[in-house]
Amino acid sequence: MRYIYYGVGFITGIVFVAIRVNTDSRIATIIIGAVAFLVINIIHSIHSWMIKRTERTSTAAEQQDDYPNGGENRDNHPIEYLFSARATVAPDRERVIMPVPEMLSGTAFFPGGTGLWLGESRSEAPPNWPPMPIGKVMVLGNDFSNSPAGHQEWLETEPYADLNTPTWRNLRPHFSEAGIRLEDCFFTNAYMGLRPESGPWGGQSPGAKDKEFVQRCESFLDTQIEVQKPRLILALGKHAIPFIARLSDKLDTWKPWPGFKKLDDEEQALISNVCFKGAPDQTVTLVALVHPSGHNMGTVLKNRRYRGETGKDAEIAMLKDALRLSGLEENDE
Repeated sequence: MRYIYYGVGFITGIVFVAIRVNTDSRIATIIIGAVAFLVINIIHSIHSWMIKRTERTSTAAEQQDDYPNGGENRDNHPIEYLFSARATVAPDRERVIMPVPEMLSGTAFFPGGTGLWLGESRSEAPPNWPPMPIGKVMVLGNDFSNSPAGHQEWLETEPYADLNTPTWRNLRPHFSEAGIRLEDCFFTNAYMGLRPESGPWGGQSPGAKDKEFVQRCESFLDTQIEVQKPRLILALGKHAIPFIARLSDKLDTWKPWPGFKKLDDEEQALISNVCFKGAPDQTVTLVALVHPSGHNMGTVLKNRRYRGETGKDAEIAMLKDALRLSGLEENDE
């Protein structure tokens, strides 16, 4: 702003000089006044442009500092970044699906929790969180199947409640037998939110009814892939599998949902060398797994087939082959 004052003072001085040296001081005053008006507007325009340019530069720098650059820590933990970015996915109609107000301090699928394996311990703040498992395993579920009231109760009294669900009780021994370390996994969901108080609690997420919300969740899953850069993605159940399939043409056999029998018969339950928009230069191996929380999990799992193996052994064999194909088997410690 000081540049305008300097300009006004300078031009005012010229006006006084012009009045003294010109015989027709009125004409000189009009001319100089017009020039002064023009100069002041030019200076003001330049000043406004400089302010906007500075604001854009500052915003870009802040975003760069906040963005984890492929998951590497800067000022923020990658999970902090994702939980903040998740706000852009909020549904237009909250009666369809509700936002998660706060993450559980115990182990839980993102966004209900950090999505990191914390074991039986609590981790109140980012400094206590383990690092994001960059370049390792993403485990993709359907949604964080809880209501706002239920989630609030977990926050206040049961931070480990998610670990007591059938999903974790079945998933942990499954992964252990296959040689997948829980510390190497980022556990997340396709749909970002909580279910309304009215339910339903099973089946497809209510958020699937909102097409624009679905598209934002798809875009956000690409963001999660960009941040974590997983080499192996394990899709859990008949809802998460076709959801992620929409993000890559290489997964056309997963959409629309064909059923596990067809996937197994056509040997399409394990697909390698898949690329995503979020990490176009990296290939990913994907496996379609029975969701470990399903009430009919035993029946569906019993009918799985893979390279001469059946039932649970078939999925274990898939997971072991997926670790090898993704290059993670040799890194398993």
